Amino acid sequence: MPLYDKMLGAFAATPVGAKLVLNVTTPIDKALMRWSKARFNLSAGAEEIAGQNILLMAKGAKSGVEREAPLLFFEVDGCLGLIASRAGHPKNPAWYYNLKAHPDCRVYVRGAELACTARLVDGDDRAKVWAAATRIYPGYDDYARRTDRDIPVFLLTPKSGEIPPVPSPFGRDLGLFALRAGTGAMMLFGHGLGKFAKLGDGPIQWADPIGIGPAASLYLALFAEVVCSALLALGLVTRFAALNLLITMLVAALIVHGDDPWKKQEFALMYALPFFALMLTGPGRISLDHLFWGRRR
Repeated sequence: MPLYDKMLGAFAATPVGAKLVLNVTTPIDKALMRWSKARFNLSAGAEEIAGQNILLMAKGAKSGVEREAPLLFFEVDGCLGLIASRAGHPKNPAWYYNLKAHPDCRVYVRGAELACTARLVDGDDRAKVWAAATRIYPGYDDYARRTDRDIPVFLLTPKSGEIPPVPSPFGRDLGLFALRAGTGAMMLFGHGLGKFAKLGDGPIQWADPIGIGPAASLYLALFAEVVCSALLALGLVTRFAALNLLITMLVAALIVHGDDPWKKQEFALMYALPFFALMLTGPGRISLDHLFWGRRR
């Protein structure tokens, strides 16, 4: 299990973490998961846990009004396993009573909506769900030790359709978007457009670090810092844009400022690192590349 998942799970299993989950993150997750159909929630950075979230929508036991509950689920034999732990609270969660009274429910899971029928399980079925759950989130064992009640376990069987496959973690795509759009915009507005303004200042006076003439060198710098920066921010032909920006920053650091103090080289190299990373990873799903070609170009 990745280190961040372990740290997040260990904290959530503590009494303080449990209160934070129940009283703070749960209301926020309801809104996020309703908007994204459970593609996104506050555990987005956790690689294994992030894909195990659903938004359960079940009728209230007494009111009959549909209620929402963001939950972890665990796939067992094509069904969704739910554990009514309530972080080890002495009483069952409200959604437990809702499912007992109204087994027909809906869930948002990984961007899809499924109509399901819930049933309370014990014996081998309960053991399967519990084993699947504790492999991903061992905190359930802590919850079981914390309460005197026998924690109920449900299996939700889809009426039609299948549980979508686990997507690549959305938090990774969000991080790539922030890195790509942020560095692209800073390069464009902080450096590229300033150089573009020099075109109207009379004869071109520009460094010629690779021996192709000042005008050609300026045009190459403009292509990288204006055109490629904009492409990078948009996530369009991302690896091509990142490669051009990387070469430009390496020329600036190692040739233009090759004899200067480290502070001069450091600035260009700090830009070069995210460009190198994006050249390797691609733009992620929040990009025009993914929209047009459906892959991390």
